[in-house]
Amino acid sequence: MTKHKGLRWIFAALIIATTVGIILWWYLPMTQEGAVIGILTDEPCAPPCWQGITPGTVVNHQTILRQLKRMPDATSVRRDGNTVKWLWANRPGVNSIYIGEDDIVQNISLQVDFELTVEGIISKYGPPDAVNAAPFGYGEDIYVLLNLFYPRHGLTCRVRVVPYSHPVLEPHSVVYEVTYSATADSVEAWFGDKVENMCLYPWPGYGELKILCPQQ
Repeated sequence: MTKHKGLRWIFAALIIATTVGIILWWYLPMTQEGAVIGILTDEPCAPPCWQGITPGTVVNHQTILRQLKRMPDATSVRRDGNTVKWLWANRPGVNSIYIGEDDIVQNISLQVDFELTVEGIISKYGPPDAVNAAPFGYGEDIYVLLNLFYPRHGLTCRVRVVPYSHPVLEPHSVVYEVTYSATADSVEAWFGDKVENMCLYPWPGYGELKILCPQQ
């Protein structure tokens, strides 16, 4: 009898372990999938580092190309002059790593490959040091592009705010692109002489956007 009870416990434990494994296998990819998820998790490194690549450091073009080609969701990986470009299999838009003189990474621009919202960014980094917003797009696809600037993290987040005629920023407004660059202690130090032409404003909070700059 004791032997049978022992077998039943072992069998039950195996069922539980298998069930937990299936749940984790199913749930984690659905919630954490994305090569850009490190913007929230700091894995494998925190911004402005992305996948071990950091603006302001020296890299080898071929090493970057090989690394990107090993990523399962990266397609059409290619070098275009000083820029390495690729696409995500699950998102439109071009990703790029611009490498300047002396093989130093200048910036990394990424289409966000998971569902990232303004609320998620604010929860992680707090309100941005500055923002700007302007009409963007062509034809019927015109919206308000809102940039959130975090110089101390070397981070710019781009948000699509709609409708164009009455743009309203909400917590669930989508961050569709991020750019990493070298960090700075302030917006002024980050942009240098260009800061006067950046049409910058303090964080306006949620609600109707009334800080529009000229169309980009």
